[in-house]
Amino acid sequence: MNNLSSGPSSGSAPSRRKKKKKYRINKRKLLRAILLFLLLIAALSFGISKAVSALRKAAEEEEQPQVTAQTQQPEPVRVVTLSEQFKNSPGFTVIGSEIASNYSVLINADTKEIIAGKNINEKIYPASMTKVLALLTAAENCTDWSGTVNFSRSVEEYCFVNKCSVVGYERNEVVLLSETPYGTILSSGADATVTMAEHVAGTHEAFVDLMNQTAKSLGLGMSTHFSNSVGIYADDHYTTVRDMAVIMYAAMRNSFCKEVLTTRTFETAPTENHPDGQVLTNLFLLRVGTKDPGSVKVTAAKTGYVGEAGFCAVSYGEAEDGTPYICVTADSTGVWQTVIDHAAIYKNYVPQAEAQ
Repeated sequence: MNNLSSGPSSGSAPSRRKKKKKYRINKRKLLRAILLFLLLIAALSFGISKAVSALRKAAEEEEQPQVTAQTQQPEPVRVVTLSEQFKNSPGFTVIGSEIASNYSVLINADTKEIIAGKNINEKIYPASMTKVLALLTAAENCTDWSGTVNFSRSVEEYCFVNKCSVVGYERNEVVLLSETPYGTILSSGADATVTMAEHVAGTHEAFVDLMNQTAKSLGLGMSTHFSNSVGIYADDHYTTVRDMAVIMYAAMRNSFCKEVLTTRTFETAPTENHPDGQVLTNLFLLRVGTKDPGSVKVTAAKTGYVGEAGFCAVSYGEAEDGTPYICVTADSTGVWQTVIDHAAIYKNYVPQAEAQ
């Protein structure tokens, strides 16, 4: 029999070889595609990483100048207050019992050196020396001293209840505003002071707030606080002789205050209540001239008294060589003893000019 199955068939060897070859070709393409895909992924990853790195570097470079600028900023300059400029001199002298006042200080107002003193940083009640700060506060907060003010019933009652010294205004008396500073200092008139204060700040309380702000601006801290403008005793109304000297120094550097503080007598304008006006006098300046303050000529002063404070005063004088000095005393035994104390401090502790 003929072998009918001896011819080529679909499952022959050549056919299988072709399929294997085709399979190998397809597998190679797949591997190549996978490799290309992996390379693409790697390239993308590298590109993203490089891009992120570049962005990070750019951000760091952008921030770097700011950091440098911050680190190179100079430290803020600390302003030295007026109070901090007053320091004990190398030759500081403790004032002894020859001075009756229990608190005292003498300051060279040129060098700001504390020359001599006794209990200079102890708390005192300033009484009417307070009015020096009231004058300075008014001068710094009032730009127009023209016009008139009315002495009100409320101010009259305030002065009466608190037994204050007064100029002598009468209820509803109309006086020149520009005269109230002189009434404040020369006559130590609470009627003038409170009237001036209310005009400047609206209320007496608001003016006292301004006074404490003025004191703070001078660098006077916990050792000084005021609760009224005239010096009425209160537990929260206090200072030190050193701080009072700082206040006087600041006032004498203000031209308006200096004019008032150095005035010995002042005549007020006539009013309906006082047709001839009134004569106001700084008695301390008149009295100290009868004593012997040595080479110092006392040109400005303000006194004070309340029972809790004793007799006190702050004065300003110039030696023969022109050097200015400030003296403050507190808790003395009388009006004249205060004058004597100031004269003795100037004479004994102000350096004498050398003979030519």
